[in-house]
Amino acid sequence: MAKHHYQDECASEFPGSQPSQSSQDSENSAGSDDTVDEEYTVWGATRTGFEAWADDRMRRRCRWQCCRCRFVNRMPWSRLAMMHCRNPRLPSEGGDCPRDKAGETHSGPGECCVILVPRGVDSASDGE
Repeated sequence: MAKHHYQDECASEFPGSQPSQSSQDSENSAGSDDTVDEEYTVWGATRTGFEAWADDRMRRRCRWQCCRCRFVNRMPWSRLAMMHCRNPRLPSEGGDCPRDKAGETHSGPGECCVILVPRGVDSASDGE
């Protein structure tokens, strides 16, 4: 029931979008909000170090921040995968993820993106 309410809320927040798209965006991304600042800290080492450190369960708890638009996304579930930024804003609204020549948003997380890990997690500052 709460999920249905959230979909309606998203649909009114983004008038041009359909509820299914809003639902997909919310499931695939974390969004840029204050809870990210409160609950996560920046991974201080390289992405390679993160991949060596994080198991599959930890990856699901971590996020990556797009270097182009600062939108916070969920990590791809596989360490071999990359995913496009899921910023839900429409280009006409401003603040969307800048597109490349092919019309795609940034694919990350890359070395250029910030990796966010839950606060208080052991070894997060150790990296490699």
